[in-house]
Amino acid sequence: MHLSESTSSKKLTSFTSFEIHLQPRKICLVLEITAFVLSLISLLIQSLVYLANSAKAKWFIPLLDVDHELSLPTIYSTLLFCAISMMLLLIFRMKYINQDQYKWHWVFLCFIFMFLCMDEGASIHELVVVPMKMLFGNTGLPGFTQYAWVIPGLILVAAAGGIYWKFYLSLPSRTKKLLVIAFTIYFSGLMGMEMVGAIYAGLYGTKNLTYNIFVTIEEYMEMTGLVFILYTFLDYVETIYGKLCFRII
Repeated sequence: MHLSESTSSKKLTSFTSFEIHLQPRKICLVLEITAFVLSLISLLIQSLVYLANSAKAKWFIPLLDVDHELSLPTIYSTLLFCAISMMLLLIFRMKYINQDQYKWHWVFLCFIFMFLCMDEGASIHELVVVPMKMLFGNTGLPGFTQYAWVIPGLILVAAAGGIYWKFYLSLPSRTKKLLVIAFTIYFSGLMGMEMVGAIYAGLYGTKNLTYNIFVTIEEYMEMTGLVFILYTFLDYVETIYGKLCFRII
């Protein structure tokens, strides 16, 4: 924190301004620890339910389970999406002022994360499960109806990758590497572990600890991916525009 003081000789008034510098590594370290703790608590609650048959532990499932809507982990993931969207909006503003070639790519990316933010709370992606089931019929694959949304999801990801390829190449080398790591972690959880969990659920059901371990890993990877994505954009702004800080006067 930087403290500065100025005195007006005419009005004989003084004021103090505070500058709060944002440190991407420290911010995201705290966010990652929070994601890990929330996931660990969720897994502990599930362990008590299935291994100790604890009735009291069941009371905390709606509040602490990573797989429940409006639980603390779900709200936390939603807030991460909001933070990324705000960061992208800030970058768009700076790009727009400078009339950057890819300014609209930034704002569209912001809209994508805003949609994902709404989807995290409302599970909009699950609306495609029924149409996909009607389209493919009975495939005989365990849990297919649970992960059928992955098919159109992969198509959309591939389309976005094609649209954003030149944009991606224009980014600094460090930012490109961080994005690859971040999105690999996120999509490995979102689609990879989702399919693993769905297949297991199709074979053995969802009312067991093993399934909930898969779900916890999935949600933790998603949260970790989001933290890395946020860190990537914070680091990008710091690299291009200098250190971020808020000034309170």
